[in-house]
Amino acid sequence: MGDEYSNVPFKFAFFFPFAASQMVQQNHLLAIQTRLDSVLPVYKENLGDHPFTATTLNWIGNSYYALGDYTGAIKYSSTSVNFRRQLLGQHQETAKSLYDLGEAFSAKGDYQR
Repeated sequence: MGDEYSNVPFKFAFFFPFAASQMVQQNHLLAIQTRLDSVLPVYKENLGDHPFTATTLNWIGNSYYALGDYTGAIKYSSTSVNFRRQLLGQHQETAKSLYDLGEAFSAKGDYQR
């Protein structure tokens, strides 16, 4: 792969839907890896703290949840909640992240949170 694959629009146009398709196909490890290696860095570099970054973190948490890795799910869902509270305040997307975080704590058996 040469320089033609290093530009932001290409990365977004390819890796974002690729990760989503892997999640739908239950290939959660590949979805996580793609989002961590190829989607999240582009968002962080070009958008910084942005709702799209929070959404990507939440999807990573959802994939960890689907794999039964509730600690990973809690880690990424918590980060998503923090971003969304800061950026959006009381909003349906913040509520979605809180719900997902609660599901992960419940699945882990941590009912004190």
